[in-house]
Amino acid sequence: MKDEATHLTLYCDESTSIKLEDDMLGGAPSYWDYVGILVVPTERSEQLLQELLDARCLNPDNSTWDACPQRCRHHDHNNTEIHYTATDNTHKYKVACSWIDLLLRHNRRNGRLIYFYILGIDRSKLDTSRFGPRDQQNRDLTVYNRFFRTAILRSAKWFFYSSPRIVVDTVYHDSGPGEDHAFFGWHSIYRIGQDDEKLSFVDSEIQFIDSDHRQPGGSPVHSHFIQFIDLVLGCTVNCLHYTAHNANKTALALRARPLLHRIIHNPDNWRSRYNYYKRQKIEFFPRESLAGLAEGSLEYKTVQTNNFYTERELRIDRRTQPTLFSPEG
Repeated sequence: MKDEATHLTLYCDESTSIKLEDDMLGGAPSYWDYVGILVVPTERSEQLLQELLDARCLNPDNSTWDACPQRCRHHDHNNTEIHYTATDNTHKYKVACSWIDLLLRHNRRNGRLIYFYILGIDRSKLDTSRFGPRDQQNRDLTVYNRFFRTAILRSAKWFFYSSPRIVVDTVYHDSGPGEDHAFFGWHSIYRIGQDDEKLSFVDSEIQFIDSDHRQPGGSPVHSHFIQFIDLVLGCTVNCLHYTAHNANKTALALRARPLLHRIIHNPDNWRSRYNYYKRQKIEFFPRESLAGLAEGSLEYKTVQTNNFYTERELRIDRRTQPTLFSPEG
């Protein structure tokens, strides 16, 4: 009997405690956490991996990574970890540009290969004392765990809502503090499996891997996907906050900005030539503060349910010339 389920593999990264100054109103700064998930249909993972690898090859006489002769003086340099916060190196920057171009090219061609979801959490509107231990690091991870679960649910079901069943084969996450947290490695998967009839998991625990595919804790396959979502997440955060003023980081954010602007400001535009509808989504939570509301109360549940939103200013626009950008649409 044919398996009618959609099988997915998730690749996850985070960016936490990003400060946003309220310089317009003179109020207190807010602190933001971000969850980024690259949602890969498992049957297409080999195709996406090959395209990411090929996009590393900047040899104008070659288009396939594996076929590039080792005498190509750029080949070894381009076989490096791509990380948004470490793009000062010329080779890293050029590969990162190539990956952003790959994303834009797929969207413009209406390709159904690259799905990603980003959730921004405004910590200043949460009562973090409700999230468990007093130890700050453990509490931060507990907050992240709660919204990580939300991000998995909203991404998988938003992109593949028409599928009768959704099966997540494996969840990969960049290695870090979450590995040592008592609940993070398994709790989200367990809770979703208990509470949701449509979404199930094959692996019962998150697989933590080094994002560098050259390291012993990395993967020659899966680490490339972690690097890719890190890059997309980094560009998104810098467009929103513009806290990284380095020339390469700014240029990368501006390179991705036409797509990110449309996702944030017009998320349901299914006619956009960037073809992001039901493939890429960026949301924020909460619109209104939940502080002071009793968790579980009707008011809390009502506010929580209606508190996701998409419209936010891209602060990078304040510090760049408007003529850099083409008309929206």
